[in-house]
Formats: sequence, structure tokens, C-alpha cells
Amino acid sequence: MPHWTDAYYGDLYFDSAADLLTPGLSAAEAGVIQGLLRVRPGARVLDLACGHGRHAWPLAGEGFRVVGLERSEPYLRRAAAGRAGGKGEPRWVRGDVRALPLRPGSFDGAFSWYSSLFMFDDDVNARCLAELGRTVRPGGRIVVQHANPLALAKSPVDSS
Repeated sequence: MPHWTDAYYGDLYFDSAADLLTPGLSAAEAGVIQGLLRVRPGARVLDLACGHGRHAWPLAGEGFRVVGLERSEPYLRRAAAGRAGGKGEPRWVRGDVRALPLRPGSFDGAFSWYSSLFMFDDDVNARCLAELGRTVRPGGRIVVQHANPLALAKSPVDSS
């Protein structure tokens, strides 16, 4: 089902943000994510709405078993092409945050970084959180970082 985020998180967003999202920043944020999740190398980690994989790669490079889930096929292609070196490579899965194609309890931790959740109405947002919670084992942790969705909705949209 189409949603305003399909246009927002396209080439216009990527092209305007790519220079700011440096490998150093991505690695630093991945370190913060690791600390907040309280996971150690070898842990199974879900990068929900992974975009072009900028956090998945450094986490996999540190020895985490990372699955990057993304709705956008072009972003998944960018993610798969973005090698960072290190101990491992993320697994890429195409899926929608509203109905995750993942087994219950599959992950030791999961995170959503940069405004990937809470883009829908309250009922759908609650279902997204329930879906995310379903994928994490009992005792696992979830980290959600998010900007104001009303402000994002007023941002430029690629009309091409």
C-alpha cells in the first residue's frame, strides 16, 4: 500500500543526506546502538528499515549477525553494494514494518534509527511496534530513534 514515505525516502532524500551520513558517523552511531542494545559480537541484530545499510555494515563488521530489513528495493540494492569490510556481511530482506516477514524471537536485539517508525496512524503504529516486539527474543532489547513525523511530512518530495 503506497504511503507518503515512499516519495520522501527516495533519491531526493538520499542525495540530500548522503554527504552528511559519513562512514565515521555511521560507525559512531552503530557503536551507540550496540551499547543501547547491550549486545555482544555474535548476537543476532535486526536493523529495521535499514535504508542503504549504513548501520548494518559496521555492526556486521564487528561480528554481529545483522539482518537489514527495508521496503525500498533501490535502497536494498545500495545496501548490498556498500561493503564495509570486517568480520561479516549483513543479510538483506525486503519487507514492510507493518508486517515483518520474520520469525518470532529471531533476534537478540532490534533497532530503528532515523524516523522509520511512527509514520502511520496510531493503530498502525501500535501494530508496527507489536511486530517489532514479536521478532525479539524474551529479554532482548529494542531501540527506536525518531524525529517528529509531522515535520517530516512537510519536507520536500521528489516529484519526478
